[in-house]
Amino acid sequence: MQSGFRYGLLLFDLSTIIYLAVTSFVGGSPFLELIDAAIGFGVLTEFLARLSVSRRPLHDLLHPLGLADVAVIISFLVPIGGYRFGFLRALRVLRLEAFHVQGLDVK
Repeated sequence: MQSGFRYGLLLFDLSTIIYLAVTSFVGGSPFLELIDAAIGFGVLTEFLARLSVSRRPLHDLLHPLGLADVAVIISFLVPIGGYRFGFLRALRVLRLEAFHVQGLDVK
């Protein structure tokens, strides 16, 4: 069951990265902002779930991957100056490395 959940998270991360790659060549629109918000809430939900089951939530929050997740969440939920800070969303790629480090080898 746990590996199914982890593969679901991996699929979510890959889908998010593909979305970022495709929409980076498209101008902003209200529809894309709605999708951004949905992705942001998805990432926020997943992040809060990870913190809630963590043995050391503050450590995980202040870990570089945790801080990268916070930056990604903010960049999806708060359109700071349009898309000038959209590059922060690419930090989501770091999650793929985290899957490898945590033992879910994606080959």
